Amino acid sequence: MDRTKGQITKIAREANKLAIRTMKEDGIGSGEMDLIHLVRHNPGISQKEISQQLIMDKGAVARRTANLEQKGYLVRKKNPTDGRSQLLYATEKAESLKTSRAAVESVFYEWLQEGLDPEELAAFTAALEKLYLRSRQESGSGFSHVCKRLASRDRQYERPEDSGFPYVSERLTSRSGQYEHPEDNRLPHADRQLDEGEEGGQPSGTES
Repeated sequence: MDRTKGQITKIAREANKLAIRTMKEDGIGSGEMDLIHLVRHNPGISQKEISQQLIMDKGAVARRTANLEQKGYLVRKKNPTDGRSQLLYATEKAESLKTSRAAVESVFYEWLQEGLDPEELAAFTAALEKLYLRSRQESGSGFSHVCKRLASRDRQYERPEDSGFPYVSERLTSRSGQYEHPEDNRLPHADRQLDEGEEGGQPSGTES
């Protein structure tokens, strides 16, 4: 059971919302920010490489890079080893976005921590560091332990009746067994009326 209720992810999501909101004021969307981030860390990258790393259609990459170039966040330079292609670099304006995004998130987390007293903050940061190191170790191992747990859960819920609704499944199974034949799928009081009518030689409720 996840006792955190996914709240670590939710907090990070709220910080990201604030950062995206700030970026929009500069005319930058979240998808554009991902592309700028990739170019910043890979100066001289080609559009083909961007397409492969971001898993984007080549046409979409071409449109987005052209848009960011027009906004002044990217610049193209000729490939010195291949005159037919061009390479992309981040401009100073793009570099300032890193500081802006980091500053926004930093202010948000600083504000958030002000809701804790010194003892709570010390315990929280110690626990968070422990969780962070554990997540890095699991990532380094290829998520071997988590993948085993996921595989075990998949095997547990292979059948529909194992999907977490045992009482409903049991009742449905009982009902299907009770009405194996179409003629059994009738209300009991209706059956009694039919039987009484047949004994009298005519259906119940009809006048002679």
